[in-house]
Amino acid sequence: MKKHLLFILIMSLGFNTIKAQTYYMNSAGNNTTVNTCAATIYDNGGPSSDYSSNMNVTRTFCSSNGGPIRISIPFLNIEAGFDYLYVYDGPNTSSTLLATLDGACISCPISYTSSGTCITIRFTSDGSVQYEDGGYYGGFQIGVGCVPANCNGNAPANDNCASATQICTLNGYCGSTSGYYTVDQPQIHSGDYGPYPYSSGNGEFCGSIENNSWLSFEADATSVPMNINVTGCTVGDGIQIVLLEGSCGSLTQVGSNCVSGITGSNAVTFNGLTIGNTYYIMIDGWAGDICNYVVTATGGIATINISDATGNLDSANYCQGECSTWSIVSSDPPTGYNWYSVPAGVSGTGATLNYCPASDMIIYCDIAGACGATVTAQFEA
Repeated sequence: MKKHLLFILIMSLGFNTIKAQTYYMNSAGNNTTVNTCAATIYDNGGPSSDYSSNMNVTRTFCSSNGGPIRISIPFLNIEAGFDYLYVYDGPNTSSTLLATLDGACISCPISYTSSGTCITIRFTSDGSVQYEDGGYYGGFQIGVGCVPANCNGNAPANDNCASATQICTLNGYCGSTSGYYTVDQPQIHSGDYGPYPYSSGNGEFCGSIENNSWLSFEADATSVPMNINVTGCTVGDGIQIVLLEGSCGSLTQVGSNCVSGITGSNAVTFNGLTIGNTYYIMIDGWAGDICNYVVTATGGIATINISDATGNLDSANYCQGECSTWSIVSSDPPTGYNWYSVPAGVSGTGATLNYCPASDMIIYCDIAGACGATVTAQFEA
């Protein structure tokens, strides 16, 4: 961010610095296209100088993973009514105009997500005055990230604590620490300085926060083991994670469950849990590193299961022609059901299934609404 002296000091201490490729809205980059999932964009003056007069520069940024791209603008300080930042939903300035921005937005972010794979940015300035608020350098900062792909049929980690993606299967949940994710719940960081507008944190997290994302789960045991696989780090510092309880806005770290510098494949166990309580996992790039990750619970969480009439979960021995009623066991109420089987024979869209298996088979149900996504459960009959 472009900062006055106090915030330059904060930057020098390593906060709010995401380690991504840097691009400038200058004449050298005019009318060029960049394919990336991790970038920081500045005006031509960079992070510590004003932008120039008489600018008219356009650059297009497209996702490198084939999905939507998101930009987040944490700082904007350009002359209102004369200098403008335009955001277009597509590969050029003929695309739909998403925003025309001017003036000062010192404590943003403002975020925009493409409907396709590209966003185009255009910046213009007049012949005088390079800021709206004289306490800051004139210009802007933009973070670029790609919308994370779904993983194993599960929704990606969410950008906000209040909408944390619930872990409800023993399959992996994906995310990244790219510019797609913006600072949330900054009051829990550690140290004397942290994300604007917080100058001090409560220490519930074991580091500063640059690009955090959120998962949650309901505990089904006092310990929850998880595998965390981290790949593609820009620098190699890895990620940091913390387990929190309470509600968003008043979160408390659970025991000493805060780990930094996770790279590669790791087994992590969260201890000291209360069965039935909901917990939040916050994942952040360590020192701003940009990495991809997959978090997989291997037990101890409330999952979505298929139960037969006698209470067996996920499997039981059935003789040919033996009948039962199958239903869904879930901590979240489902809103839709689609029953089927291998070999074929089962079908239905109701909350329960009445069936008499003619042979060994696997009964499946695609369950909508539970855990905020469509989840597939199975029962081996």
